[in-house]
Amino acid sequence: MKIAYLDCIGGISGDMLLGAFVDAGVDPKQLRDELAKLNLAGWEINVRAVRKAGVAATKVDVIDNSEPVERKLLDILKIIAGSRLSGRAKKQAAKVFETLATAEGAAHGQVPATVHFHEVGAVDAIIDVTGTAVCLDLLDIDRLYVSTITASRVAPATAHILNGMAVTLYDVGLENVTPTGAAIAKTLAEQPAALPPMTLRQVGYGAGDAETDQPNVLRLMVGDAPTEAVGQPDETVLLLESNIDDLSPEAVAYAMDRLFGAGALDVWFTPVVMKKGRPAYVVSCLCETGKDAAIIDAFFRETGTLGLRISNVSRLALHRETITVTTEFGDLRVKKGWFGGGLVSIRPEFEDVAAAARKHSRSFKEVYNAALRD
Repeated sequence: MKIAYLDCIGGISGDMLLGAFVDAGVDPKQLRDELAKLNLAGWEINVRAVRKAGVAATKVDVIDNSEPVERKLLDILKIIAGSRLSGRAKKQAAKVFETLATAEGAAHGQVPATVHFHEVGAVDAIIDVTGTAVCLDLLDIDRLYVSTITASRVAPATAHILNGMAVTLYDVGLENVTPTGAAIAKTLAEQPAALPPMTLRQVGYGAGDAETDQPNVLRLMVGDAPTEAVGQPDETVLLLESNIDDLSPEAVAYAMDRLFGAGALDVWFTPVVMKKGRPAYVVSCLCETGKDAAIIDAFFRETGTLGLRISNVSRLALHRETITVTTEFGDLRVKKGWFGGGLVSIRPEFEDVAAAARKHSRSFKEVYNAALRD
């Protein structure tokens, strides 16, 4: 499994993240080509080598030549959803902007959906967030970690985002942790007590704008996690449930899609019989603690339920990695999982197998077995 660690030596921001990824090996042309799939005009990326307090780093500047536009969360989510980015990149970018909307709303006393983004709604912020998600794809990173955040002069929205995270204050006379950088770290990364074990493969340094005594850089360390790891420690997630007896099966299926789109870890339905013999469903979903606002909103909007049951449950997840195998039906992604020091699960990606089966007019089982053989 490939992992990466963000070492926030001099803070964290969107441009520092992009610089660190490019410095660690992301091809700037590939990054530009992927970001062009956003169908957003008026931007360009400038990449240059710099030194910050003696440390060689890469500076990535997103130049926004577009007309100023004030966007709400839904406007940005529509841009992301309508792009041709990978499914994972879309989901990650959308979740980051939901974190930003929640923080901006808390800072200004507004509901997240009604927040008007200013700086974080600009083209450069959209490029920073989606660019980070794209870079995770381009480097095939399965899991992202972040160090204690070294922060100075934190803005109100940033403080809300950092709530619950390990932070150390070091006044360098400027804002070195931006809302965008903090939201990416909070949403996409885990924060372990120490650098997770890895076989180090790549290191990159992304530079910020300022010149300070302490290097104004973000260090990215990329490597392979030990395969003998048994699994993640138990983590607590939220279980949301409601009994639904007045929706058609089609509407319930649509609600599932919306819950997944809002960031649910898993969604399932259980047929039940309610009072007076009425057939119904229990709609259940799992989500990460602190990231449930969008899911609750989707739950109420799509099901019409008058209430939810919410409880904490423990979850143990295997260490996983996704590889690509070449078969007679083309390249197919395969997920692997380890437990107790050994490989215990190998599953070809359903969407890849189904698409290849349709393309070659072969059975699903035949393509599935070909992926396992290779």
